[in-house]
Amino acid sequence: MFDIYFIHGWGFDKNFWLPTTKYIKKNNLIKSLFYIDLDFFGSNSKNKINTNSRINVFITHSYGLHWFLEKKINCLGLLNFFSAPSFINFQKNPKKVEKTLDLMIKKFHESPNFVLEEFYKNCGITKIKLINKINAKNLLKSLKDLRLKNYENDFLKLSDKISNVFAKDDKIFDLSPEKFNSLMYYKKQYVLINSDMHAYPYLRPKETAKIIENYLRSLRK
Repeated sequence: MFDIYFIHGWGFDKNFWLPTTKYIKKNNLIKSLFYIDLDFFGSNSKNKINTNSRINVFITHSYGLHWFLEKKINCLGLLNFFSAPSFINFQKNPKKVEKTLDLMIKKFHESPNFVLEEFYKNCGITKIKLINKINAKNLLKSLKDLRLKNYENDFLKLSDKISNVFAKDDKIFDLSPEKFNSLMYYKKQYVLINSDMHAYPYLRPKETAKIIENYLRSLRK
C-alpha cells in the first residue's frame, strides 16, 4: 500500500487533481491520498509530508515536478505528467519556449488575469473557476523558475524511481523525445498519449486514474 501525494502545476491549485482522484478508490494499492497546494491562489495550505515514510509516491503535473525536485524529497516512486527537469531544454524548440516565457513574464506584470486566461486556453480549458485570490508573487516567481532553473542532477538521482507521461501534441510542453532519451539513455521511462491538452489529468480524469493505477501496480512487482 502507498501514501500518494498529488502536486499540481503552474496556474492551478490542489483542486486540479480532484476529478482524477474521484476515480481512484482506496483499495489494496492506496493507503492515503494527500494534496500539496503551492499557494498560487491564497490557500495558505500547510503541506505536510512524512519524509520518513518508505511508501511515499508522488504524482506531479508540469511545474509540480520542479517544486518536488527542488525540495529533494526521497520517495518510493514518482509519476511525472508533462514536464522535465528543465522546462526549456527538453522541448522541440527551446528558443521559442524562452521567448514565450519571457513574454508571459512581461505581460504578467501588467495583467496576471490575462496571462492565466491565455494559459488555460492553451491547456485545453475553456472554463475554470478560481475561488481564491490570485497570489501574483508566487505565480510570477514560479514562472521565472521555469524559465531559469534546471534540475537534471536531482532528476537523475531518482531516475530509477520515475515514470513519465507526455502528451504527443502538448501546446505547453512540446517534448523532444530525442533530447529526453539522451537524458534517460539507459531506460525508456515514458509513454506518449495522443492528446494536445496540457491539462489532460484535469480534463480526462478517468483515463488519468487508469494510468496512475497501472503505475502503482508496477511498483509492487
